[in-house]
Amino acid sequence: NTAFTYCPDDLGLGVKMVISFSAGEMAAGDQIVVYDGSDTSAPILGSVSGDLTGETFVATNNDGCITLAFSSDWWTDCQFGAMPQAEWCVSCLGGSDCAFNWDWTPSVDLATPNANQSAVNSFSGQPTEYTLSVYPDGYPGCVGSDVVQVLPGFEYTVEFEQPSCLLNDGEISVEITEDPANGPWSIYLTSGGTLLYSVNSNGGLETFDNLVPDDYHLEVSGDACLYEFDIVLEDPPALTLEVSADTTICIDGTAVMQVWSEMDPDQNWIYTWDNGLGTGMTKSVNPAASATYSVSAVDEDNCPSETESIEVFVQDSLSIQGFLGADLICTGAAAQLQVEGSDGGSGLGYAYDWDWQNIPVGADDTELTHYPSSTGTYCVTLTDNCETPPITECFEVVVETPMPPTYSVDTARACVPGVIQFTLENDTSEVQSQFWFFGDGEGSSNQDPAHAYMEPGSYDLTLEITSNLGCTYTATFDGAIDIFTPPSVGFTASPQPATAPDTEIEFESVNSSNVVGWFWQFDTVSDLGVSMQENPIFKFPIDRGGLYPVTLVVTDENGCSNQVTRYVEIFDLYNLFIPTSFTPNNDGVNDAFKIEGTDIDPDRFLLQVFDRWGSKVFETTDPQAVWHGPASGDSEYFVQDNLYTYRVIVYSLSLSGNRREITGYVTVLR
Repeated sequence: NTAFTYCPDDLGLGVKMVISFSAGEMAAGDQIVVYDGSDTSAPILGSVSGDLTGETFVATNNDGCITLAFSSDWWTDCQFGAMPQAEWCVSCLGGSDCAFNWDWTPSVDLATPNANQSAVNSFSGQPTEYTLSVYPDGYPGCVGSDVVQVLPGFEYTVEFEQPSCLLNDGEISVEITEDPANGPWSIYLTSGGTLLYSVNSNGGLETFDNLVPDDYHLEVSGDACLYEFDIVLEDPPALTLEVSADTTICIDGTAVMQVWSEMDPDQNWIYTWDNGLGTGMTKSVNPAASATYSVSAVDEDNCPSETESIEVFVQDSLSIQGFLGADLICTGAAAQLQVEGSDGGSGLGYAYDWDWQNIPVGADDTELTHYPSSTGTYCVTLTDNCETPPITECFEVVVETPMPPTYSVDTARACVPGVIQFTLENDTSEVQSQFWFFGDGEGSSNQDPAHAYMEPGSYDLTLEITSNLGCTYTATFDGAIDIFTPPSVGFTASPQPATAPDTEIEFESVNSSNVVGWFWQFDTVSDLGVSMQENPIFKFPIDRGGLYPVTLVVTDENGCSNQVTRYVEIFDLYNLFIPTSFTPNNDGVNDAFKIEGTDIDPDRFLLQVFDRWGSKVFETTDPQAVWHGPASGDSEYFVQDNLYTYRVIVYSLSLSGNRREITGYVTVLR
């Protein structure tokens, strides 16, 4: 009945303790209880009995502690034999089996470089330091380490120097720094199996010189230890140079070239340049065209170096590809120019200085907006941020000759409605479009418009034309058109109505005071006559009544005219003409009986003829009808020569209420 409690080093930081069982078994009646806390009063996480292998419990409380308690019922049967002992791992990391990872460095010549203990199989004879690192399985970030040194049986050092370009001055030296009493020591130097040197040393420094490039084997031994070294003396490396990078300069610019070598830290070498530049580590050149410069060196032993080169590129001269912009503009418009492209020089820091007719007008921009007063030449000077000589390119801009709008009219004075014919007088081959503003709110885009003014007044005319280039020119002509009110016109006629034969009528003109001309036309249908008098007198026919249209045309001092037409009424004389006899013998003379008259209403007419016995032999309501003598309307016989009675009923055409009924006699003679 034993309890174990495990807690994190620092409570409450979120670390949770983990218990994992890897082996063990509990007898029947025995068990393990796991508590979620630091003692057995904490909540139970779980319990396990029987086989413990693989059981895992994780604390959940804020402190992260976990408690493990064994309990027994104090009884067992020995016939079951011994129980496997319980094995468990407690970790704040949650490793499954609490294993550790071991690592020795360097690992060369170690028997087991990944175990906590290892043997050195081969030792170079030089003091060697080994580092052992360890971390829990699955947590390579949680590393601990320590260091151990393996030292040779006696203290010594081996050094060598590579041959120079002379190839016979290589050197190997061995220095034993032990008490001579611990000696002697044996030193052997061989090459290709041939013994070159054999030395029995009591300590101190032993040097083997005048060695050429080769593979050498060195053995240094004492009473108990033998140390072997393979030493390679190589052909001396070529002397290498470092030079500054290829460089680009502008025309008239200067390039600075440098050379050095990491093999010459004390700068004792002699550096020689071609192209007559002499010696030195730094040179300044300003070639007119791109060039290549070479440099080489010799060291203190007069050994030559490799040759290195530096390219100095000289930029092209500046150039301007051209201009974007119109070479023909309108008067008063802006010239808008832009450099189409620039090249040469450094390619950076381009500056543009503009002038017009040698007058500065802009700077530092590829674009220019300027309002020229006349045709002129624009020039731009291009420079860069280098020594490149500047260049200048020019562009002429022509300002279009102004086109003042001009026009003509068939008349500048008219009467309402005044129709004016306008004509554009500018050269139409140079005009793209035009627009007329007539001054009365109306307009037209026609080239030669006709316009009707409906109100009197003085009108300003504005004419706008657009040239083929697109330039617009506008002119306003004040009081260009005068429109007058037509004169008023009227007249009186007296007497009205008149009755034939008194058909003489007096006319009186009624018109505006500025009227200077009169023209009368009497009966505009039949054209009975005309008059130029202001108040004429005219006599109409006495034999024909009716309505006569009379027209008066007046003209005022502005040339405006107006007219009026009115009707003059003449009543016919109310008369009837009735023959007393007729001879229906078809001789073409007086063959029929017909009523004639004036001022007779044709719609209210009646003629009846009776024989002496009172029988009606003819009747008609048509004033134009005639009686040729039939006995009746459908009779094939004619009446006898005799005296017959007639009855006529007529109404006045002019005086509709005036009725006449006339009776009389007519004689039929053959």
